[in-house]
Amino acid sequence: MQLAAITPDNVFHGVQLTVRERRRPAHHSLVSDIRDFSAVRQEILASLLNFLDDRFSADASVKLEPLAQIDQNVSDDQLKDCHESLVPDMDLCQFCLEYRETANTVVKLKVASDPAAALRHILQSGAEMTELSTALARFLVVKPHSADVERLIRSYNLIKTIDRACMGAQTMKNYLYIQYNMPVVEEFDPRPAVLLWLKDKERRDVKPAKARAQKWLRTMFAEAEHAAKDKQKTQNEKIGF
Repeated sequence: MQLAAITPDNVFHGVQLTVRERRRPAHHSLVSDIRDFSAVRQEILASLLNFLDDRFSADASVKLEPLAQIDQNVSDDQLKDCHESLVPDMDLCQFCLEYRETANTVVKLKVASDPAAALRHILQSGAEMTELSTALARFLVVKPHSADVERLIRSYNLIKTIDRACMGAQTMKNYLYIQYNMPVVEEFDPRPAVLLWLKDKERRDVKPAKARAQKWLRTMFAEAEHAAKDKQKTQNEKIGF
């Protein structure tokens, strides 16, 4: 196989892509091995960065800025991102209403930049602000710890097996969230989750017309027995040549 000539322009962003001679012609007779080591290393680093960007959101701290410093001018999109990152199990509209109602008070008290003081003010006032107080409490106790990381890695390895290699990042995130936030099974009420799933989008209730008429279900459904007899009768009535 004739190799393409290497020119001085064979560089991409300062990284040499190929070399003049093959490294192991005897071992790589059917594939090309003229790529430079720096090009291979650059590709590995780029793939790792893409993996980290896909699995671990780098802008998580940006989404929680409305709780780090309560602002009257925060946008609805910022509150939505904050709600999705920290308290997705609570009502979004109620969370936004409580946030904007509290923002006017804490700004006057000059405690908007202190989440602990803002939470203390909400609890002492006796106001019914469950969504906002829960969000602030979760924001204050969320601290990185190696034990949590190790548990997540163990759960990740147990969930994403070889048979689930194509599982998406969002699906994996939902699995881990449920595992670490779900109450005891005895106390879990599935009805709100079922209602949320039903209202998520319009779903068709498809009832197969021939589901009971399969021949391997003759011992279970009468329709299957009748279908088998009709088929046998039709075959017997055919004229042979």
